[in-house]
Amino acid sequence: MPNLDGRHLRMNRRLPACALSLSLLAEGTPCSAESQPGYEPLWELGLFNFVATLPYYRGSDQTKVYAFPLPYLVYRGERVRANREGVRGIFYQDSRFETSLSLSGNPPVDNDAEAREGMPDLDAIGEIGPAVKWYFLGREPLDKLYLQASVRAAASVSFDSGAQVVYRGIVGGLDLVYANRSRFRDQHLRFRVAAGLNLGNQGYHGYFYDVAPTYATPARPAYSAEAGYGGTSLSFSMQYDMTPALSLGFYSRWDNSAGAVFADSPLVRQEQNFVVGVALIVRALSSHTLVPAEEFD
Repeated sequence: MPNLDGRHLRMNRRLPACALSLSLLAEGTPCSAESQPGYEPLWELGLFNFVATLPYYRGSDQTKVYAFPLPYLVYRGERVRANREGVRGIFYQDSRFETSLSLSGNPPVDNDAEAREGMPDLDAIGEIGPAVKWYFLGREPLDKLYLQASVRAAASVSFDSGAQVVYRGIVGGLDLVYANRSRFRDQHLRFRVAAGLNLGNQGYHGYFYDVAPTYATPARPAYSAEAGYGGTSLSFSMQYDMTPALSLGFYSRWDNSAGAVFADSPLVRQEQNFVVGVALIVRALSSHTLVPAEEFD
């Protein structure tokens, strides 16, 4: 999934106002990187408008539409980088390897999920931890193929009665990623394909899939999740740069929970989940300093 970092707003009357702000920001916006393929501005400021349909959680048979406009910062520094997926610090890199600190997360789940009726809400989850990338073709080519291994500590975040942060366990995975910038460069298209394997400890899986005896019913028996394999995913992202200031993005992901250690939880209603989202991206300001392009912002 795209990483929503706990920010979620239902689709409402904000969208017409958002469209107006997009048109105002887009007009006359500069973008210096257009004249040098393979390079990007050191930093960008803009507005990221995303609409997506997501399952309540992996294995849920219900989906929800999320829509939110938010400002974004992209920074492509040598040691610190930020994009729409979060902030990461680069600890070490050479021609084929890169180690970094990355952030991720998931939106909250309200108690209107039928499978969790009568159970507590699931708070937003924030994740932080190290990641290692191994670039098969090296870090220099415009098109990149790499394997990423990551491990993150997860914590739930709630503001119901003041800020509350509770540790929820460890999550990680292995992802094979191909990012292409050259094949459709003349058409101003770039795309990214990723296949991932997910892992988690008992605490992390239990947060989503445990059923305590207090909340057990004849149709929802008590259940305790285990650590281990958490399913696979296949995702595709594409971005079309309509103008130097305005881009249209598309994201889709297929999640497969078959064989996962939590697959027999009564909260898992289906093994296959699909995520689909579109984004309108406006670059309001950008640096005149250019740096080599990363795989896919």
